[in-house]
Amino acid sequence: MDSTTAARSRVLIVDDEPDVRFMARTVLELDGRYEVVGEGASGVDAIELAAVERPDIVLLDLEMPWLHGAEAVPHIRRLSPETVIVLWTVAPDSARVGDAMAMGASLVLDKSMFAAIHLPERLYQSVMKVRRAGVR
Repeated sequence: MDSTTAARSRVLIVDDEPDVRFMARTVLELDGRYEVVGEGASGVDAIELAAVERPDIVLLDLEMPWLHGAEAVPHIRRLSPETVIVLWTVAPDSARVGDAMAMGASLVLDKSMFAAIHLPERLYQSVMKVRRAGVR
């Protein structure tokens, strides 16, 4: 593994829409600062993959079938306490966002198409703020 690979943040992408996962993977990997280590389509997938992969970052959709993102947060936090949990949602003002933040989510990012284009930089800047503050 070269130093470029070693410096990349390991990201788990969890969203019930395959096209959204593909777009997120594509823009993050093209950026070069990220290595996508897994993808899931539900909160259950998020929990299982976080336990195995122990990613640096989980990019977690809020509204998903079977188990929504807010419900998955405390399980991910328990299984992978150092992981930065990023809620990625089209409804950043949702009551579930507040619930998820109270349960251990680190930050919230807007998932609109315009915002998605800037995902790599927004994710990098937000995660750096969380890490500097010493908050997970």
